[in-house]
Amino acid sequence: YTLVKPCSFESIIRYMEPNLFKTSPYPVILNIENHCSLEQQNEMARILESILGDQLLKEPLVHAANPRYLPSPEDLKYKVIV
Repeated sequence: YTLVKPCSFESIIRYMEPNLFKTSPYPVILNIENHCSLEQQNEMARILESILGDQLLKEPLVHAANPRYLPSPEDLKYKVIV
């Protein structure tokens, strides 16, 4: 029971997308807590990929100087991390 009206996952992502980097070019982190079936999770992944496209970080970034280091916020500009 929440005070939030029901809305679809897709509508939320579609609403967010044009506003993601208006304030800052640095990465946006989506912390998605879901209690979905594997089929529903696959659909969520499809929605994220279709709407966010190249903005969605899909592969690990390897630091050029040393692959043991995590990428910096500079390396992750204009990326969405789930």
